[in-house]
Amino acid sequence: MGWLVGSWVLASATVVLLASVKALRDRRARETLADQWRSVARILGLRDIKSVDAYFGGVVLTGIAGRRRVTLERSPGRAPGTFAELTVEGDSGITLLPEDVTGDSTAQEREIELGDEAFDAEVEVHGTPDHVRAILDAETRRIVRLMLRGHLEVPGRRPLSVGGTVSLVDGHLRAVLREGPEPPAANELCEVVDALLALADRFDRPSDVAARLAAAIEREPQWRVRLSGLEVLSTSYPTDAATVAALRHALVDEVAEIRVQAARGLGAEGREVLLKTACSAAEDDVTAAHAIDALGARMPSDLAVSVLRQALRSRRPRTMDACVQVLGLNGGAAAAPLLARVLALESGALAVAAAKALGKVASPEGEVALLAALRRGEPDVVVAAIEALGHTAGVRVVMSIQEVAEEPDSNLDVRRVARQAVAEIQSRLPGASSGQVSIAEDEAGQLSIADDDPRGRVSLPGGS
Repeated sequence: MGWLVGSWVLASATVVLLASVKALRDRRARETLADQWRSVARILGLRDIKSVDAYFGGVVLTGIAGRRRVTLERSPGRAPGTFAELTVEGDSGITLLPEDVTGDSTAQEREIELGDEAFDAEVEVHGTPDHVRAILDAETRRIVRLMLRGHLEVPGRRPLSVGGTVSLVDGHLRAVLREGPEPPAANELCEVVDALLALADRFDRPSDVAARLAAAIEREPQWRVRLSGLEVLSTSYPTDAATVAALRHALVDEVAEIRVQAARGLGAEGREVLLKTACSAAEDDVTAAHAIDALGARMPSDLAVSVLRQALRSRRPRTMDACVQVLGLNGGAAAAPLLARVLALESGALAVAAAKALGKVASPEGEVALLAALRRGEPDVVVAAIEALGHTAGVRVVMSIQEVAEEPDSNLDVRRVARQAVAEIQSRLPGASSGQVSIAEDEAGQLSIADDDPRGRVSLPGGS
């Protein structure tokens, strides 16, 4: 048995010796690496250099370059083939990563789309929207696309290919370098860190976001990016001098949708541009509708009537709807015949809009069209017509409203709106106090203003 014990002791001693040798070799490797990184830090002129052994035998070196902290880190838990992570701190909070085509992104916040189709398809963007748009001008987007492919391009320097990946995470530039076939030499590390430092200013939070974004828009070749940038300026910095200047510059943009956005943001100053766009048959349906929506009550009713007639002939649904909405605001009785025609000939959302507009314009033509619409069989149109009659008509229409509400297939919305319309009509009767109109349950179709019903209950047969 003695020889067994001896063999076991010898084997154990061998294991301990080998482990000690490995530990010593690993320690020397870490010390060599730390020395190399300290040399890199000194070449780069970093100050406050600190080098520590990280947990489980990793190596971390930090230093300060200007106002930025630089970190070189190598940990045992790194991905296979990874040599080190180099990080240069920033303050924008923006994240730029290669687009995850599988849709498995783990980012919690919603991704920002800039309007540059090629960039949006390739880069996943997160951050504060106004900061993102101010920073990611056309030149920076080009640099980012190269950067995410492992190429660092600093204006005025030769492009640098990184043996690894580069990204921006929470505002920090991060390069992950590959180990093979050979670890990067000190001069290669210096070049990468130096390039990251040179790029870092480009990704910092702007001191004047509105001015930076306005300048980016002025140089922007992609019209959708210009449009979304103007929307952000108008919403987030409406009174800033840079915003006003950018909107005025955009009034002469080659793209009509951008001119409309600029005119909308400028208020009264942009009215003429909106009117010109609204009346131009050369503009597309959506753009003209946006201009009319932006004008709202500021669009003259006679002009809205003219544009609506033209849109009806050319079948421009968005423009038709926008004009009907405007005529409901300020059309007056002069617009009633055309609105009545729209209600009679159109269907769906446009017919509903026409009925609602007629509810703001008391006229004989409008009342006739609304009564006819009660028999259309389109629940949404019927509801809108009943509401409109309640706003403008007299007691003579109550019987027609009641008949519709009594229909076996009338829904709860129709019955509810019918009761409300009758109540509204009664409130306008001369000498009637609140609630004095009733439609009797036991004598269908009879309307009374009765002193013997002090509560003035409004009821419709079958109502619930």
